[in-house]
Amino acid sequence: MGARRVALKTISLIVFAKVVLAQIPANAEEPKSSSPLLTIPRITRPIAIDGRLSDDEWGLATKVPYTLLMRTWRMPTQDTQIYVCYSERMLYIAFDCHEEKMPRVVGRLEERDSDIFRADCVEVFIQPEREMQSYYHFAVGISGTMYDAIKPKPTQTDSSWNADWKAAVSLRRDGWSAEIEIPFSVFGSSPEPGTRWKVNFSRESRSSGEFSSWSPVKAGFHEPDNFGMLVFGTDVPVINIKQFLASPNGVVERSGEVTNTTNKSLQMRMETYLMEALPKTIREITLSIEPHSSQKFHLVDEFREEGRLTAVLEASVGGKPFYRILRPYDVPLIRTRLAEISARLRTLELYLRRMPKDMTDSLAASFEALKARRDAVFKSVQYIPEATSGQLAGMSRSLDELERCLSITEFHAKIKKLKIAVEPGREFAIWPADPWTQLKPYDIPKDIQPSPEVHAIAYRGEKVYMAFNITNLSDSTLDFRIVIDQSTGNIPADHVQIRTCVFVKEDAEAETFVGDALPLIDEAGRLTIPSEQSSQVFLVVKTDGLEAGDYTGFLSVKPLTGGPEQKVKVSFTIYPLDLPREPKPWICTWGDILKISWAQANPQAYLRDAVEHGVNVFLISPNLVMPTFDKEGNLAKPIDYTKHDELVAAYKSYGMVAGIYSIGLFYDNVAKKAGFEYMGPEYRRGFVNWFRDWVGHLKSLGLDYNDFAFELVDEPASQAKLKIHADIGRLVREADPKARILVTANFTEVERLKLIKDAVDIWVPRGPVIEDEDARNFMRNTGKEIWLYVCSGDSKRLDPVGYYRSLAWQSFRHGLTGWGYFAHMWWGEIPWESANIKNERLATFSTVYPGLNGPVPSRRWEAFWKGHEDFRALHLLGRLVSEAEKSGKDTSSAKLVLEEARNAFSDLQSIAEKHISTATLSKYLDDLRRRVAEVSLNLARK
Repeated sequence: MGARRVALKTISLIVFAKVVLAQIPANAEEPKSSSPLLTIPRITRPIAIDGRLSDDEWGLATKVPYTLLMRTWRMPTQDTQIYVCYSERMLYIAFDCHEEKMPRVVGRLEERDSDIFRADCVEVFIQPEREMQSYYHFAVGISGTMYDAIKPKPTQTDSSWNADWKAAVSLRRDGWSAEIEIPFSVFGSSPEPGTRWKVNFSRESRSSGEFSSWSPVKAGFHEPDNFGMLVFGTDVPVINIKQFLASPNGVVERSGEVTNTTNKSLQMRMETYLMEALPKTIREITLSIEPHSSQKFHLVDEFREEGRLTAVLEASVGGKPFYRILRPYDVPLIRTRLAEISARLRTLELYLRRMPKDMTDSLAASFEALKARRDAVFKSVQYIPEATSGQLAGMSRSLDELERCLSITEFHAKIKKLKIAVEPGREFAIWPADPWTQLKPYDIPKDIQPSPEVHAIAYRGEKVYMAFNITNLSDSTLDFRIVIDQSTGNIPADHVQIRTCVFVKEDAEAETFVGDALPLIDEAGRLTIPSEQSSQVFLVVKTDGLEAGDYTGFLSVKPLTGGPEQKVKVSFTIYPLDLPREPKPWICTWGDILKISWAQANPQAYLRDAVEHGVNVFLISPNLVMPTFDKEGNLAKPIDYTKHDELVAAYKSYGMVAGIYSIGLFYDNVAKKAGFEYMGPEYRRGFVNWFRDWVGHLKSLGLDYNDFAFELVDEPASQAKLKIHADIGRLVREADPKARILVTANFTEVERLKLIKDAVDIWVPRGPVIEDEDARNFMRNTGKEIWLYVCSGDSKRLDPVGYYRSLAWQSFRHGLTGWGYFAHMWWGEIPWESANIKNERLATFSTVYPGLNGPVPSRRWEAFWKGHEDFRALHLLGRLVSEAEKSGKDTSSAKLVLEEARNAFSDLQSIAEKHISTATLSKYLDDLRRRVAEVSLNLARK
């Protein structure tokens, strides 16, 4: 922008806060807000809205010097500066957006309220003082397209609302700018000076993939609780932040200029502090600025706090803050980690003193080496305020290595203690395990149980899952033979699978290994465990054909290298209740089962495995039914259904086939290549002809309308995708009204759900969506079938109970008829290496591994099936309660258990939010399942 018209007398004031700033006790001030604050000036001349920013027009506006990235709160690579001011009737906002990739910016002029969020855009969120929950949303695309909407709450949108406002953009080689003028009449009336509104200013830089805002947001821009504060002022000092640096060594530097545009002298106080510091230390300076003059400031603070921190600069006049800006940054936990390591070393020293000296000689030497390494790091810590990022990274690496060595020494010390606890001559310890907890190689028991035992319950026809761990206490690798002792007990060996656990990386870049894969034990019953590590025996009992009753037996664990064997008591109870086959939920894992490259050695084995785990919705890609059109939209030649029919023949006896993914988007691309105008006569005729041919062919293969469905647009959250879903949906109804449409809904806004409701037969909302009461009630009121789904990457890090097993409990909670997750098998993955085939850092999804003769299940895959069995057991209880009530029987205790089961998913979420272990989640569900069994049995006997 050009030079200011007002002549400014500049006085330079440089203050180093760590030396001369006064220390103000935290209790001397009111608690500081965690939100940024802008007080904006009132101007007398209107601003021409042409998209071109000039200092003549915006020089007196309050300036936001930068925005912060969504979620991470770090600085974006593409700078954004924002200017805000107001007149008697108008609110003015300007964005100056730096963009290195301007030639690649996507944006074209579209009609108002179209989906401009697919391209670069800027957004304004306004919640006037009188509004309790609702707020206004304005956006301007790089093409100049305008968008406005009222948000009654974050999950609802009314984009039919249109206000009388202006916007204009201007493009340049290294960026673009936008000017916005919003009349106060839009909000009812002009604000008086001192009025406070909640606002936020955001930018979507699609070119660089960065989404940033003035006030930090956690998960998305629609977070009114995280909006900042806008105050309407009169004569407001102009603060120009030139630099706000926060270094990982704890040094925070702020510099800039303050301009007094009035005819009176100005006394302004500037405060700096850390938001997270307790007690809060506030440093302050006072600037005396003459009329129409400016002063520069340079403030430097050194903070010892570590972790994710927020530095604050706040300015006030007359004791009232008028400007507050936040700068989140990260300081590595060097001092904190060093203190924790020192505490662990003290504990280890006491631990070693209590053990026999002949067992601790080697550990004592390791302990002294650890202390020496700790002291070396401690000496470098005093130089942290002057350290560079590279030097800090070196200190962190030293701590990483120190922690690794300390963990090994601690582990060996605990192993020594365990050796004391076991009987002389024994080289291994056995301990019961929760079957759903991902074992790690160096997990060890807290104590030794002389007679280890595992137990479980089941209905007839239900699988029994049990596990126990074995820790090798010796100095060498041990080979074990694990077999059922058939000389005692009544456990039928032919119903028992003995599996081991194989350790895999949590993801390709992780150093952490988890016992996720569960292959069958080899024919010799052999299990190998390295020295001072643990492994697991995972038992699966198929109860089909077994009578109700108690079953007891022993598993023999015998070292093949010699030494005494140990036995584990295994018992399970089968209740005299048959696990019902109905209701049979619809289960989809969104995997192309027969087409996965690493399963081609025996694809039918993977299909059988999926079916045995409940999968009954199978994918058919529209690429297998590629149409060719003439200029009028007629099929130019018969569709080749060969590969399509191979899949349908394989799947149709097991459940439903679904045209996925996004047959609507697929057709739209085909139609564009054919030269059809969107929704023109040829476009419409082409889809109807293609779709009728496809449905007719499915029917010719013996499928009924209940045997297939179609997904038009995958996760259609944007306005553009919603429009395509609705438009293509109308063509589906025209082509064949009986053909069913399913939609994977990953949004909660009821207004968006309304846009597609006429083109939905099966709602498949994402897990959080079904928990939204408004969205759930809307979907229910349509009378359509409802499933649910979840989709998260890095699957080996996902909790087997909290993520996989709990899906069934969430479905039961809301009376749904199906569920699923992504994905059972993923084509782009190397499961054993937890990696992507392109060696890129991409999320992993598969829940089975390629074995020599077929799939090797994961612990997560078996937990998913356990949820399937839970679902049917819960429905059995519901049916028994209903039948007992009709007969006039007392159902009070059973209804209490049933109600707890309906609320179990919420309880699981509450437990998981506290980061409590998988074993705790598992125990909660197992205890509940036991009570479900007991009250079900009582009702069945009455």
